[in-house]
Amino acid sequence: GRRARGSIVGVPLRSHDDLIITLVSHALALVPGSIVLDVDRVRSVLYLHVLDATTDEDVEGFRATALDVEAGIIRAVGTREDLELVRRFPSSAPPAPRSEDRRGPADPSAARPPKEEA
Repeated sequence: GRRARGSIVGVPLRSHDDLIITLVSHALALVPGSIVLDVDRVRSVLYLHVLDATTDEDVEGFRATALDVEAGIIRAVGTREDLELVRRFPSSAPPAPRSEDRRGPADPSAARPPKEEA
């Protein structure tokens, strides 16, 4: 018989909402030949095993399908912020923040307001 070949595909989502991520992962698990392997909640990335995705075009086609599924779910139950992300980024996730943008202040005491004296 024919040999099945698969790929592990990372799909960065637009939404960071747990409900949206869960609904998208369940919907994508229903697609024949795909299964959700892992969910990176912090970065909002789904990792899926996809059969017959052996070329870059196949992988990008699956990512586009996954983002279409996410957009439909956001339109159905998403927040205004998520709807704005779909409007601004119709075919991709927004760019990931740079690591220096995610870091807190170099001096942890700078993040705390000064104590008031009694």
